[in-house]
Amino acid sequence: MSSSRKYCPFCGCFGTTIKWGLNKQKRTRYCCKECRKTFCSRTGTIRSKSHLTEKQWNSLPKLVSLRTHPSGADLGRYFGKSVRTGQRVMKNIREILPSSSPPQAIKSLAELDETTFKGQWIGGGKQRKGRVSLIPLKNRGTRAMNEFVEKLVAPKVPIFTDEWRGYNEIYLSRDHLTVCHAREFVSEHCKVVHTNGIEGVWGHAKPLAVHTYRGYPKIEDFLREICFQFNFTYTQRCQYLTAHFSRLLKSTNTLCR
Repeated sequence: MSSSRKYCPFCGCFGTTIKWGLNKQKRTRYCCKECRKTFCSRTGTIRSKSHLTEKQWNSLPKLVSLRTHPSGADLGRYFGKSVRTGQRVMKNIREILPSSSPPQAIKSLAELDETTFKGQWIGGGKQRKGRVSLIPLKNRGTRAMNEFVEKLVAPKVPIFTDEWRGYNEIYLSRDHLTVCHAREFVSEHCKVVHTNGIEGVWGHAKPLAVHTYRGYPKIEDFLREICFQFNFTYTQRCQYLTAHFSRLLKSTNTLCR
């Protein structure tokens, strides 16, 4: 993380800052000669008001980027802080992760499935050897599933699903192949027809939904983190978090912490 600031997080002026002593946390304070506001290297970033040291923040990307990283409570214990400190840090980190909705529709073979997390229906789509997208669903009815398919998959792209009746109208607009999970997980007639990719996502996410993320009301935060783990390599996840820990958030806090 950068320990100095050459620009003001309040007015955006560059090259107008001067050192202005230390703040209560013994961090270097700066003053902008244009707007006359004071700040430190953490002001306006995700690290603002955090009790973690710079060394601890530097080690966070490697910890959080693990597929089985510690929960927020365990993170607080690991750093010798309170449980609430660790939970607050994890909550803030989840809010800066990329959206779980697809930036663009799947344009090649797609596997679709749905499941529940804590009573909420979730629809999942996975491109073969590609990205994962997860979105909340109102229900599993035919209309909801038609909207789900149209949102995640580009027109005329073939999809693979199980034999849930909510998908019964999909064949009218695209190629739709199914596998009967009551009998098999890979079609005996064609080995290409299966949904093992998206089923693997559920196998990873469901235990975390029950244990690691209990107590967080926003299902969107949980879905973002699951997609983040599957859509990026470990190195990419570390680089993403490291870059965003020093980046200014949308709203800058006026307190110099």
